[in-house]
Amino acid sequence: MEFELTGSWVTGLIGGMILGTSTQIVIGIKEWVQTHAERKRVANYAALRVASILESFALACANKIDENNDYDSWFYQESKSNISLPQLASYPEDIDWKSLQPKLVAKSLSFPNEVMMGNQQIGFYASEPNACPDDGKDTSSLICGAQGFRAWILASELRAAYNLMEYRLDVGHYTLDLLNKYNDKYAEFKECETAWLRGESSCPI
Repeated sequence: MEFELTGSWVTGLIGGMILGTSTQIVIGIKEWVQTHAERKRVANYAALRVASILESFALACANKIDENNDYDSWFYQESKSNISLPQLASYPEDIDWKSLQPKLVAKSLSFPNEVMMGNQQIGFYASEPNACPDDGKDTSSLICGAQGFRAWILASELRAAYNLMEYRLDVGHYTLDLLNKYNDKYAEFKECETAWLRGESSCPI
């Protein structure tokens, strides 16, 4: 059986191929858009959850600094729990870390270790009579400032990376200025600590 390729037949064949290809392209674009939107939604959710946890920790750090400043008030009890850093809430298990930027993931996942090390540092000075006469209260405030400031900056980076609404600290002593102030003091403390460890100073506080 022989087929005669007429002009109209060829035109129809080409048109069908173009139509089919165009349809596949449209379907592919639609699927890509949907996938991209879902990935963005997942990333935004993850960034918001982590940022909120870090911001709550930063607020608690500012509150702890204020509490330490009211050391002699009736509600302050001198104990290891009171000079420790505030509790950092655990990250939700449903967070899809792969949806976030690797750099932000690394900072977020390493932050709990920084908090743990901060508590160890506070505990050291609380038990070292020649270093901290106040049983670690001043060290607690300094490290609260440093860790709270870092938590707030990281939360801000997460919000900025995914165009999330900025969260503002503007109520009383719960301010970025307070955390920044004690973060700067902590930097000075680290210099004095180095001199103290070398035997060049009697107390780093």
